[in-house]
Amino acid sequence: MNKILIFAKASEATLLIKKIYESFLNIGEFHIVYEDDEIKNSFEKENLHFYKINLFAYELYKNLYYKDLNKIIIIVKNKKEAEFI
Repeated sequence: MNKILIFAKASEATLLIKKIYESFLNIGEFHIVYEDDEIKNSFEKENLHFYKINLFAYELYKNLYYKDLNKIIIIVKNKKEAEFI
């Protein structure tokens, strides 16, 4: 099973999560780190895991890196935040 970590802060992240929710849930497990509540909305499934964490708080989400991930997707508009992640 694919394990995918998504860092979502841009408004486009909501579109990606909606597409995953509608079409791709059966291909893996998705861990989504977000800051704004609008990103989570009403997406509730057993293989969607949401973590409301500041993207600069590495200590809070570093354990997610050890979940035997297949992919990491970063959807952040701020270049400094993206480089930090």
